[in-house]
Order: sequence, then structure tokens, then C-alpha cells
Amino acid sequence: MRDWGKMAGQEDEKRLYGAHVRGYVESDGGKVIYKAVDAGAGRIEWEVFLLRYDGVEKPVYISSTDKPKRIRSADALFNYHKNLYPHGPVLEVPYFRPESASDSDPVEDED
Repeated sequence: MRDWGKMAGQEDEKRLYGAHVRGYVESDGGKVIYKAVDAGAGRIEWEVFLLRYDGVEKPVYISSTDKPKRIRSADALFNYHKNLYPHGPVLEVPYFRPESASDSDPVEDED
């Protein structure tokens, strides 16, 4: 009999690389999520995570650098998402005002 808890723990120790994301999305029903991070100088970047079918959230890494995958522009984020999901779902872009933004940067009212 398999020890599912042990197997899941072993799977959690492995890093998820960008080349494997599509497989999780297509076969396992995983969902890609993006988290906004302050990149400094008033810029926002988005880190990429995979929300697995079992609810575990795993960061996606770049295989050539072994660093977490970060998307540096909204256009690149849109294109990455559209490549993974050509027919949906709708992309919701998380956003916040970075602490590193200067006071002269325009701020949109939410009225």
C-alpha cells in the first residue's frame, strides 16, 4: 500500500519549473496565479505560482537560473497567461501602489 502522505511530501520538495506548468494546467487542473511584488523604483513585477488541484500553492522557477519566475510587465503577463489559456479564463491582474513609487507618480481615484 502506498503512503500518500509521504509521496505528497516528496512531491512538495521538488521545484516546479516553467516548462512543466502547462502539463499541470492541462492534465491536473492546476491554476496559474500571479502575485504582485514591489520591484523597486516604483515598479511592480509578478511572481508566478501554480495552485495545484489539492490546494497546494507552488512557486514556479526558471530552469536556467533556478530563480523564481517573475514577469516584469503587464504586457508580458498578458502574453504568458494567453499562451497558457488561449480560450480563457479571464486574466485578473493583481496590483498595488509600491512603497518605492514617488509622490509625483499619478494615482488613479477609485471613485
